[in-house]
Amino acid sequence: MYYFTILNSPNISSLSSIHLATVAYASDVKKYGHAKVLKPLIDDLKDLEDGVVIDDVEGKVYGTVVHLPGDNLAANETQGFVGSFSANYFCRFCKMHHDTTKRCCREDESLLRNVNDHLSDLQTVAGNPQSASDHGVKTPCAFDELKYFNPIESFTPDAMHDVFEGVAKKEISLLISYIVTAKFITLTELNNIINSFTYGYVFNIR
Repeated sequence: MYYFTILNSPNISSLSSIHLATVAYASDVKKYGHAKVLKPLIDDLKDLEDGVVIDDVEGKVYGTVVHLPGDNLAANETQGFVGSFSANYFCRFCKMHHDTTKRCCREDESLLRNVNDHLSDLQTVAGNPQSASDHGVKTPCAFDELKYFNPIESFTPDAMHDVFEGVAKKEISLLISYIVTAKFITLTELNNIINSFTYGYVFNIR
């Protein structure tokens, strides 16, 4: 499923601002590829980039895709990167080897992907599809047909998947395990604090 929000909407943070754009069976995406499945949407976006006329709106309305956040697997596959995170170069942000990512704790700017290297990788993989794991890419991004989108410059990590459901959850669990094991606090005391903590207030506005 592909959803969209309009970034200059006055209610961008509300759930009602999230709209459904495209629905497809995973089996169809696997069989035909993202480019074919997303073609109707991309054709509409091309028209929007050139400007479209909408009833009751003076002049033309313009728009484009700013970025494509999503869970890592969906984002990688949609943007043409490898879907297997056991590949040698699985990251859509950098070209750090899989083995190095297991022990590296700092960003290496020299390994960050850039537009020129990405185009070179695509050409290499097109000539030798078996080398996809060595470059981290498989196909051009379906959204490349748009004027202002580029999978390298327009990538966006997703805070919900990467932080709240990812590293933050893991780090907090390790921290709790440590402070209980080190006997800074007992598990019973910790649970009592959690159960009695006021997480918010309900205001009755009249």
